[in-house]
Amino acid sequence: MRIGFYIPTFEHLGVAYLSASLREAGHETMGFYDPLLFNDPLFSNSFLARFLDMEDCVIERILEAEIDLLAFSVVTDRFSSACRIARKVKARRNITTVFGGIHCSSVPERVVQRPEVDFVVVGEGEHAIVELAGRLETDKRAGEIANVWHRRNGEVFTPPRPLIQDLDELPFPDRTLITIPVPLFMQARCNIIASRGCPFSCTYCNNSRMRELYRGKGTWRRRRSVDNVIEELRRAAKAKPFYYVRFWDEVFIDDVAWLREFADKYPAAVGKPFSCWGHSRFVTEESAALLQQAGCDRINIGVETIREETRRLFLRRSETNGQIMRAINLLRDTSIVVTTGNILGLPGQSLNEGVEMARFYNENRVDIPFFYYFRPYPRTAIVAMAQERGLLSQAQVEAIEDPTTGNRDLLHPSGEDTRDFIRVRGLLQLTRVAPPRLLKFFLKGDRWRRFPAVNLSPVITVTVGILRCLRLRRRGEVRHWEVCRYLYASLVFALQKCAWRFLRVLKPR
Repeated sequence: MRIGFYIPTFEHLGVAYLSASLREAGHETMGFYDPLLFNDPLFSNSFLARFLDMEDCVIERILEAEIDLLAFSVVTDRFSSACRIARKVKARRNITTVFGGIHCSSVPERVVQRPEVDFVVVGEGEHAIVELAGRLETDKRAGEIANVWHRRNGEVFTPPRPLIQDLDELPFPDRTLITIPVPLFMQARCNIIASRGCPFSCTYCNNSRMRELYRGKGTWRRRRSVDNVIEELRRAAKAKPFYYVRFWDEVFIDDVAWLREFADKYPAAVGKPFSCWGHSRFVTEESAALLQQAGCDRINIGVETIREETRRLFLRRSETNGQIMRAINLLRDTSIVVTTGNILGLPGQSLNEGVEMARFYNENRVDIPFFYYFRPYPRTAIVAMAQERGLLSQAQVEAIEDPTTGNRDLLHPSGEDTRDFIRVRGLLQLTRVAPPRLLKFFLKGDRWRRFPAVNLSPVITVTVGILRCLRLRRRGEVRHWEVCRYLYASLVFALQKCAWRFLRVLKPR
């Protein structure tokens, strides 16, 4: 069977694992890459996004490929566009579609109702999609398959199959699935994941939903062996050289014994700088030293909010500000770039909390504090908690679970609140570069309201990036070439789109 995957924005490890499992079972797979230039968190511009939109080109490639099954792995923010593409494809050729990913696993009963969706894979999909492809290839009917929902005489609801406990048994992800027709565009980096699951169950994260889904189906937190991870990186380097590794584990440093073995073997076997996610509870003198020994050049620590009570009771995060400050200081003593993740606009949260956050980072400097406006995701614990407290209405919950309504931004600020949010975010961004005394002046009392409502993030990011690149071999400079690659790719994709449109005009109908 020929299976095609729609792949937006960047290399998806989940899709690569599915493709590897399908190929191991004898099926043929291919990827249809949509760059979504200027339509992602890295760079966003509505005019350029429309001008460089490649959706119609991607749909033509899908139709020309003569595939038997079209697969989408979607997060909530991309669900509407995935449905739109599936509709356009089905309007011209009735290709069977299968949807999976965290959004589908969260609200499968909603997704399966969509007319453009034939099958829904819930949870881990390696075994489920192989079984589905095999059934469709032999008798064109799916029947009942664990982890797969579909419509047949009404809905067919199937229980999840047990979690895959030994991750070393899985084939390495298929990195040939994506052939991006632009040299260097996001190809010099190797994405990898060494574990599945998370030791925590934060209310705003999909882990809170997935733990509930897989309760009693096996150990949620699982980790690959160090040798298995290194072997994957060795093979990836032979196939396509890379200069940087990004670990996508929820928490990379929670197993110190594993980290010791990794720090001992990785430098000689791979020796490339890497980034990862950590947690303040696991940052110790030993773990910080092991990360530096292994070659880590960047780590992200989730802070989310400065108010400990909100963090503990509303987010289910028990770390204290003291633990966070200690983790930052321990990492700052190394050569590792320290970044943090922070959320603004939590239900019931005032902007004063953002001002408190700016004061905190003015006194506890990190290399890059990232700030995100809160986006609620379906069936996460925080949505239920906010609804119980009267902070979310039933209509808002419905909009969260069905993003095709276009109303997911109900919680976003408006009017003067928007400008205040931009002011606070600007001050937070300035903690990277501004003198502490200057920021302290603006952060005293309500002086922050006099600050201009200007989004400083792009200016600061580009400026800091250029300065770091000019300082040869400085920490983190490797990351800032992404901007150059992005602009280069934009030009190439624009030329491709113009050529495609020109050829369509010349093509006889």
